[in-house]
Amino acid sequence: MHGPGELIALIPAMLGFQPRESVVVVALSARGAIEVTLRVDRADLVAPDVAHEAGAAVAAQLRRVTASSAIVVSFTQYDVSLGCDAVDAVAAAVRPVVDRVTAWTTDGRTFRAPGCADPQCCPPHGTQVPAAPAIEDGEALPSRVVARRAQTRAADAPEHDRRRAARAGDRWWSRREREPASWRREALRCLDRSMAPDGEVLDLGRAAVCLRDVRVRDALIIQWLGGSARAIGDVLEGRSTAEVSQALDGALRDVDRPAPRPGDVRRALMWCRRVNALARKRDRAPIHALAAVLHWYDGALDQASVAAQEALTCDHGYSLAGLIADVCAAGLEPAWMRR
Repeated sequence: MHGPGELIALIPAMLGFQPRESVVVVALSARGAIEVTLRVDRADLVAPDVAHEAGAAVAAQLRRVTASSAIVVSFTQYDVSLGCDAVDAVAAAVRPVVDRVTAWTTDGRTFRAPGCADPQCCPPHGTQVPAAPAIEDGEALPSRVVARRAQTRAADAPEHDRRRAARAGDRWWSRREREPASWRREALRCLDRSMAPDGEVLDLGRAAVCLRDVRVRDALIIQWLGGSARAIGDVLEGRSTAEVSQALDGALRDVDRPAPRPGDVRRALMWCRRVNALARKRDRAPIHALAAVLHWYDGALDQASVAAQEALTCDHGYSLAGLIADVCAAGLEPAWMRR
């Protein structure tokens, strides 16, 4: 890449979607290789009650990959020629963990350095963003975080549908306190119903809150990994048994385990997108983390890393996402790929 314009043009391909009203952080190694790419909602970076937490989550990820420098790009339609508070918030958070921070803003057509008054550097109307390079599916990008398949992140569903989903989810979650064990069993069935191609908004709203419960989330993972009914039941009951270990360890160590069927992975990822589009922000970390598991099990470590970073951006302490991020960083592939 030559200059910031080419990087800005490439970011949508690196993420797998066009960022809007977002701040994207590209972390570089000492040699200039892209280590990780992160995206944060601009709104979270200008809201006093969450800006510090959002910035800290980004800094934690840069520290995780031992980045040497960071390029911060604000994608926005607002006039930020005199400065960008969202960029400033991220830059302040990451400066303690990297040697150099460079900031740019873009509306998708032109780019400039926020607050730059030098017309030689930043013309009054900005510098044209060059055309994005043509990239075929499967072609390597200069990044460890390529997202060319179905992504978890999707445009939000219409507000009316999100409200309906939220109300259904709240009602469903309120039932959990009365009888947690039976609620968890029914929650897993609820997840199965919501995965139907014609899954209703209300079912998808309930699915989003089902995933708050770690046992339900983990039972779904065991189900996806081909675990037995007994192993799934053990997870729902909170029991760590040999069958549970066999399902989990087998994915990493059993080279005779068959590869997941592409159609199954694709359908599960599309379900993640549909749930994510209806979920409240606070409920999105588990959805991204599940997508990370699916991508990893499919052998797509780069896509898994993208989804894990999205989860950690939603909740920087979400342990499942941190685990998948570490597995991807270590290059640990599922067992079926090592035959």
